[in-house]
Amino acid sequence: MMASRLTARLASRMTWNRHIATVGSFARYCSRTRVLEIAGDIELQRRAEKHDHTRSIALASLERLWERRDIQLRERTLWRLLYETAARADEVLRLNVDDVDIPGKCARTRSKGGDVDWLFFGSGSARLLPRLIAGHRVGPVFLSSLRPSPARAPAAGDICPLTGRARLSYRRAAELLVAQTG
Repeated sequence: MMASRLTARLASRMTWNRHIATVGSFARYCSRTRVLEIAGDIELQRRAEKHDHTRSIALASLERLWERRDIQLRERTLWRLLYETAARADEVLRLNVDDVDIPGKCARTRSKGGDVDWLFFGSGSARLLPRLIAGHRVGPVFLSSLRPSPARAPAAGDICPLTGRARLSYRRAAELLVAQTG
């Protein structure tokens, strides 16, 4: 409840400041083009915004999370890969088995704009990935737990040819993170 009030106040301050900037820009435009004459200077005060300066999670805490045996290998590998590559979740979830070079500790992915990028990962991910993709030569690296229903058939490239399971979605990965870590 308290967090929602703080978020609402912060959002209202940010909204106020955005509106002030818009009005000021419009006033300067009107003055410059002489569309509308504004008598006197208008000075609207911006409201102070609080910025989130939270610190990153300590590496020791992350390592304890990655070593927990009650968390599935898929999630531990995903979280470790996200940490080590500092890539967007979509870029990592979009990885295919044939895009990953484990000895070279890198993987080819498509960035947000559609360009081909390389993700470089560390030894931790290099130890987990072979166990995750064991026996697979093609298909998505991160697979959902269940096969998709015919009503929700994903694209052919998003289905593992061996298991018939679909690529893990961003939404489901986020749900699992919250469920497993609180």
